[in-house]
Amino acid sequence: MLAAPKIAALAFLVTAWDPTAPVEVPFGFESGNGYLQMAEPQRHAFAMGLFDAFMASTAIGSDVGVVHRIKDCAMGMKSNQVMAILDKYLRDHPEEWHHDMGMMFLRTISQTCPGAVWPAQNLRKP
Repeated sequence: MLAAPKIAALAFLVTAWDPTAPVEVPFGFESGNGYLQMAEPQRHAFAMGLFDAFMASTAIGSDVGVVHRIKDCAMGMKSNQVMAILDKYLRDHPEEWHHDMGMMFLRTISQTCPGAVWPAQNLRKP
């Protein structure tokens, strides 16, 4: 059984939460600075999450041809190689550490896999 204070807190949360209220989603969820502060296992998981997101991005309208070119370029790469490529890009570009990781990952892929993504100069910065 729930104690009275717990019931009151739950009732407050249910009535205070507005599921119709807009939720602001920033341009990216993590910056290069945040990524670099992660421990290696977290950086590894984050890099793989970025890669997986790009592989699934056709579900939200990404160009299927671009996604297939990225997949073909990365065929045979191990997850630690993807993380190492991203880490190297960040080491080589400290001027971008305050930018979001999604766009930096796109720039990294376009340098790693020429022709896989549109030219780097077309990648919009926030």
